[in-house]
Amino acid sequence: HDYRTARGHLDHRFTAACDDGIRDHRPTEIAENWDEAENKASGKTEAGLRDEWAHHTCTDRAEPRTEPDGDNRQDHDNPAGTQGTAGKKRSTEYDTPKIWRAKDLVAAKQPEWLAKGRLPKSGISLLVGDEGIGKSLLWVKMAAHVTTGKAFPEFGFPDRAPAKVLIVITEDDWAGTVLPRLETAGCDLDYIQVFCTTPEGSGSPTFPRDLFLISEQAGEYPALIVVDAWLDTVPKSLNVKDPRDARQALHPWQGLAVDTAASILLIAHPNRVDSPNPRDKYGITGELRKKARMALFASPGDEEGTMIVGPEKANGTALCAASIFKIATLQVWPATDNDD
Repeated sequence: HDYRTARGHLDHRFTAACDDGIRDHRPTEIAENWDEAENKASGKTEAGLRDEWAHHTCTDRAEPRTEPDGDNRQDHDNPAGTQGTAGKKRSTEYDTPKIWRAKDLVAAKQPEWLAKGRLPKSGISLLVGDEGIGKSLLWVKMAAHVTTGKAFPEFGFPDRAPAKVLIVITEDDWAGTVLPRLETAGCDLDYIQVFCTTPEGSGSPTFPRDLFLISEQAGEYPALIVVDAWLDTVPKSLNVKDPRDARQALHPWQGLAVDTAASILLIAHPNRVDSPNPRDKYGITGELRKKARMALFASPGDEEGTMIVGPEKANGTALCAASIFKIATLQVWPATDNDD
């Protein structure tokens, strides 16, 4: 493993073992706060860990690691031969803050959109709506347009080259629900990645602990990352009703969005309150709304079998008009005595 991957594994191990407030510290800080019993079990002292990480940090910064074939290497997840990520400078490589001159930072850049007015690149979007109204069907439709490159102008998607979509599913069954939906919607499964534990699609990751597995993967990054549902991936040690814990759970997502230039879509359920104001329904996801660049709110339409989705919050762009979707039921398998 190179330094960045090894550091990710150390973060993973430390976060799984500790419930205190230092889980998002950098490796040198982790070494200083590492539990004494854990050090003894690993056979390493705190001083030894500090020396080891200091050596790797200096080596990594002085001599950036490159792959044998540089940025032109290919991998099994990248059949089209798009460029890999070797040699890319990620924000995680700059561990020590310092004061920069404004002119030494990156130049001004016009915001880019995966779906104009709805899904910004390098940013977090939130999709909130009651259970069972069709939010999951909507992200599946988005995935179909991203993986095929086909335009969906009604929802801001232009015609472009096919791109990867990474999905995290915690509520629906992969084989019985998610995969049939993806196939029916016309997704190109060669561009679909699933973040899970087993081949059955079960066992969702825990975030922010497992985020490094996304940023460290070879090949092109996903254009769209969908987490359905976000709250199920937050560790029990974090109380997202507490603003401090909520920020700790959400801040790494923004870093990932910037590092990968991906559009990140986090799905959440609202409070069960009867109010015409969407903000009254955010509940424990209220802190998530503050962190998101876009907040899309979904609600049932006036006509049965319809769903209205529109931006409730938009940073850096004007609010666009809401869209109305009609949900149609398609028969995937023949009806049986056990399943209709």
